[in-house]
Amino acid sequence: MRTTKESRFKYPIRFRNGDGKGMVELHTGDTKKRKPLSEGEVGVVRTLLQIRTKNRTGMVRLVGGTRRGSPDGQMMINKFISDEVSGEKEQKLGFEKMVGTAKVTLKNKDGELNLAAKDSISKEKETHISIERSKASLSEEFDKVQAELDGANRRPHIASINDMYKLLQDCNSSLRLYNSKLQTDLTAANETIKREEKERLNMVENLHTLRCQHKSLQDQLTSSIASQEGAMKEKDALMKEVACLRMELHQIKDDRDQYQQQEQSLAVEVSNYKELATNSSELEISDMSALMTKNEFEGKKDSLTSYINA
Repeated sequence: MRTTKESRFKYPIRFRNGDGKGMVELHTGDTKKRKPLSEGEVGVVRTLLQIRTKNRTGMVRLVGGTRRGSPDGQMMINKFISDEVSGEKEQKLGFEKMVGTAKVTLKNKDGELNLAAKDSISKEKETHISIERSKASLSEEFDKVQAELDGANRRPHIASINDMYKLLQDCNSSLRLYNSKLQTDLTAANETIKREEKERLNMVENLHTLRCQHKSLQDQLTSSIASQEGAMKEKDALMKEVACLRMELHQIKDDRDQYQQQEQSLAVEVSNYKELATNSSELEISDMSALMTKNEFEGKKDSLTSYINA
């Protein structure tokens, strides 16, 4: 039986800025567990990049840590990952074809040997030995093919690691540019915040002034409302007084009309009295003249009587 070989290769990568490191771990066989890099080894891992290619005998795993980069750097990394995965898939398909060919060869050999064993029981041991030898040779050939395939896999990985290192350097430079841009934006944002803080303080002062003005205006409004209420009360009192005066004036007008009617009637009576007085005076004068005439007549009568008696 063929034993499974195990080997482990590490290719450390050091970035320029010293913010992290990455490595390639190659595991063949199924006995060892995959152990990715811990946070203590990688540092502050912002993006975990993994490329996995599985086959019948092993696994290739790339573990790396990068800072959180710009969208362009992330797109470049994603493109590199897709290219690497497609290349490894092609290598995997070629390896699986070789393994399938070896399996078909083994099956054909086994079939031929089994048929030969059924045909001749006497040649069973020799056939079994030849089968074992064929299996051993095929295993050795398979190991050689696998070793060549592993070497072919390692060489593109080394080239891909170098390419990734260059790519990460470009990403690092772009990240530095992006960091400088962020610093500039941060400075501008701080200045904007300071300016807005000054504006806020001015607005607070203006608000305080407006509150004081509002309070004074509120007091003035309260006093004006109170004075207006007093004026309304005075107006109501004056309206009531005017109503009373109007009633009194109406009463006075009625009294005046009544007095005018009385005056007119009195004037008529006075004119009548004047006429009566005039008539009475004329009558008195006529009476006086008649009385005087009478007195004269009586005097003459007396004198005549005395004269006669004498």
